[in-house]
Amino acid sequence: MRPTSSSTSLFMTSTLLSASTSERSQPRKKSIQKGRVSKADRERREREQIMAKLRRMIPQNPEIMDCSELALVNGAMNYIIYLTVCLLLTVNRKDRLTDQ
Repeated sequence: MRPTSSSTSLFMTSTLLSASTSERSQPRKKSIQKGRVSKADRERREREQIMAKLRRMIPQNPEIMDCSELALVNGAMNYIIYLTVCLLLTVNRKDRLTDQ
């Protein structure tokens, strides 16, 4: 069976389209990868800024200043618990003083 001119042109068109699509996808893949890298960089910078702010908010302790992020978060939670206990003790003392 001999191919018709329309089927031949259709084949050529689809071949050209697929070739141009693959050529276009290369730069697009690179731009997507660049976007992912910049997103990862942005998230890393944001995390570093948050950790630096957290280090400034808790009392100066050499162990906390040079520790991992997990240890820093754990130290911050312990400090929050300490402040909560201090607040509760202060409130209880005031209540006892006013009751007398």
